[in-house]
Amino acid sequence: ASASASASASGASASGASSWWWWLDGKGEKHGPVPDEALVGFRNSGAVTDKTYVWTAGMANWLLYEQTDLNKKTTATTTTMMMTGKKEPPNGEYCFEDDDGTNYVWDSGLGSYKPVDVGEDLLRTQAAAGEYSIEQMTFGGGGLGDGNENGDGEEEEKKKKMMEEEALHSRTHSSSGAAKRQKIFSSASASSVDVENDRKNEKKKKQDQIEVVTAERERKGKLVNANKLEAALEREREKEKQRVKKNAWVEMSKNTSIYIEGLPADVTVEEMKVFFQKCGVIKLDENSNPRIKIYRDEETGLPKGDGTVTYLKKPSVQLARLILHGVPFREGEASRRLKITEAKFQQKGKVYRAKEKEGKLEMHKKRKQKQKQEQLL
Repeated sequence: ASASASASASGASASGASSWWWWLDGKGEKHGPVPDEALVGFRNSGAVTDKTYVWTAGMANWLLYEQTDLNKKTTATTTTMMMTGKKEPPNGEYCFEDDDGTNYVWDSGLGSYKPVDVGEDLLRTQAAAGEYSIEQMTFGGGGLGDGNENGDGEEEEKKKKMMEEEALHSRTHSSSGAAKRQKIFSSASASSVDVENDRKNEKKKKQDQIEVVTAERERKGKLVNANKLEAALEREREKEKQRVKKNAWVEMSKNTSIYIEGLPADVTVEEMKVFFQKCGVIKLDENSNPRIKIYRDEETGLPKGDGTVTYLKKPSVQLARLILHGVPFREGEASRRLKITEAKFQQKGKVYRAKEKEGKLEMHKKRKQKQKQEQLL
């Protein structure tokens, strides 16, 4: 029986097709089925040893791993890996199921995964697993079908019971090929899903980092642009202030005019010139006339009793307030006394209208006129 089993194992291996294998661990528990490439991989990793019992469809009995052609594949694969430098599969996953349902097995010779068709071969292996009786699946001698009539009866009974449980387990889980495939690759698929999820999480983490960096750069760019805009607006506001200040009404730094109240209704400019030049030289305008103004009513045109006189020098203002304030403008009019204060000029209307710049000729005339007035001092 052992010889025929070895021949069957050799024939299954020599066919060139991917076979599906079961194996027993040290506790007598059955595992599989897995493709022969995966079982070879388990042997290389140490999960399966030369003394592990294995079985596939077409074998009459269970055989030790070293009694099958898989042992030759192990030696060839180890030699190929040493020559080519190929490594074992990532995370020790010799087989897994992809998201689209495709099953892959690790090829130690190629050093990469390759797709396998689990449908027909797997169902054939599962069906074959139910074709053998308990006696054929019983340990004995070099295999699991010799009977071993001279062995211990109690030990044989234990082995028989174990094989009955295995046969029941096989029949229970052979109802659906699709469900069986899912069970075979569940662990590998879960690991593959974890790897995919880690990859997606890492990708999302990098994308989040890129978005954070991009947002920070945009924020800094907007901040720089906002600062530049604010600086430009501030410069414009400052220019506008200077322009308004330049064109706005300002108090004269050197005011040499006095404001007079209590003048007679029929007063004349000549009278005012004679009266007020007692305190200093009266300034002349561009037409060489004394800068004396009598305010008149806008409707009647008659004098309102007040006016201004502009002196050439500032001290004349203080002198006029000192000696002319409170005295009558004409003798015999003691009831009408003058009130003299420093003149204060105000802007007329809401908009200030600055005088146009004078030409060189006008400026020259003013200088001559000023020199002439100063000569009178």
